Amino acid sequence: MANHHGQKAPLRKNNIGLIVPRINRNFFSNIIHGIESVTDINGYNLIICQSNKHLNSEISKIHALIEAQVAGIVATRELLMRQIVPDAICSAADNIPGIVT
Repeated sequence: MANHHGQKAPLRKNNIGLIVPRINRNFFSNIIHGIESVTDINGYNLIICQSNKHLNSEISKIHALIEAQVAGIVATRELLMRQIVPDAICSAADNIPGIVT
């Protein structure tokens, strides 16, 4: 991505993506609170994505976070166990670390 001077824009590496099935579940709201308390004190913003356990939504959220050039993606084990992250997405995200909760 280039800026108005034609130079390559710097990556926005101060954002971390989090994909959860449902935000309104007590378990996930506690996880969000804990992760955000750590990201805040370390200078990161947390981008929270809710998938509602829909396959297409989960894939779309992963693509959006990759496109946003996040510093990392935190996803639930269920998302990965359902093989939501196909090889094509993984290869696009080679430089994005991930954490499975």
